[in-house]
Amino acid sequence: METDDPSATYMNLKPGKYTLAVKGANNDGIWSDAKELSIVVLPPFGAPGGLTLYMYYCLQVFYLLLSVFSI
Repeated sequence: METDDPSATYMNLKPGKYTLAVKGANNDGIWSDAKELSIVVLPPFGAPGGLTLYMYYCLQVFYLLLSVFSI
C-alpha cells in the first residue's frame, strides 16, 4: 500500500498488551527489518476495574511523594 500519510489509527481496542510491528521500504523497493513497539492499552476511567487501577496509581504516587519528602 502506498501513501503520503505515514500514520495508523486503531480504535476500539480492548485493554491489554499489544505489539505493533512496522516495516518500511525505500524508493528501490528494498524492505527494512521489522521493528516492534510494545503498547499497553489501559481500561477507560469509568470502566469496571478502571477506577481501581486509577486509584492504585494515585496511591503509588502518594506513597512515593511521602517517602521522598518525609521529614
